[in-house]
Amino acid sequence: MKHSVSLGFALGLAGLTSAVFAKTVVVPTQYPSIREAFRNVDFGDTIFVKAGVYNENVKLNQGVVLAGENPATTIIDGGRRGPTVLGEAQGEIYGFTIRNGIDGILCENTTPKIHDNIIMDNHGAGIGAYISQPHIKNNVIFGNRWSGILLYGVNAQNVWIENNVIVRNGYSGISALGPGRVNLRNNIFVGNHEYGVFVDKEMDVRINNNNIWHNYYPFNKYAKVNKTNLSLDPLFISASPFSLNLKCKNESPMLGRGEGKVDIGLYDGSTVVPDAGSSSASDEPAASSSESAAPPADSESEKSNTSKNNSK
Repeated sequence: MKHSVSLGFALGLAGLTSAVFAKTVVVPTQYPSIREAFRNVDFGDTIFVKAGVYNENVKLNQGVVLAGENPATTIIDGGRRGPTVLGEAQGEIYGFTIRNGIDGILCENTTPKIHDNIIMDNHGAGIGAYISQPHIKNNVIFGNRWSGILLYGVNAQNVWIENNVIVRNGYSGISALGPGRVNLRNNIFVGNHEYGVFVDKEMDVRINNNNIWHNYYPFNKYAKVNKTNLSLDPLFISASPFSLNLKCKNESPMLGRGEGKVDIGLYDGSTVVPDAGSSSASDEPAASSSESAAPPADSESEKSNTSKNNSK
């Protein structure tokens, strides 16, 4: 018993020490690049990045927060050399435009928090997550060559993809492949070139209170889209890539229509989102989409092409 008490005290003291001595470093004031700043921080620290274009590929550190000054003006450009950002367990990134990578953010067997970013113009997926448990919230994911979000083998009840705006990506807004489980709520999927939502038959995806509108196909036959989901013009302020502002106008039908009465799409935090399990969502199928095209039959060859194309 003495040993267990001593061990618990030591662990608590270590956590307290980490919190007390956590620091914030500033790029480029203290370090010229984000990668250099990561070499000089520890668990619990924050890297604050001032507005500018940073031509580098970044790997997050465990327990370190990477914060940009403004997502419209603080830009990480991956130069097509690999993923622009590589995720890490308990790493967190927000406040950036993440562009021009093979993937925008790549997560492999890890648990990052990805929120309040603009992820655009990447050669592959905007966010790729493989056997990972990411929390992806409040991002604009726009104009990536492949899917906006590509999930493979993501398998946890507490994985949430929420309040993102996923627009005009080259394949699906989101592709959820392989055996696994994930939750989608309060997202907007608009103008993606194939599906708004594509779900593999082995995936268990809870899809509630999203807006799926004017994609080539709204969703495939394995996506269980119930009547809490909408298909309406979200009324963005501007969807032009030259003046991109994917917040919704004051008259938008997205306001207050999400799970927990929050907005669908980008969300300012004015209403508390309920915990998982508190939803009153219906399990009835969704009403017919306003999109004229019906989804084609899925096939094994289609899945094979999906995996093959993503690997390019």
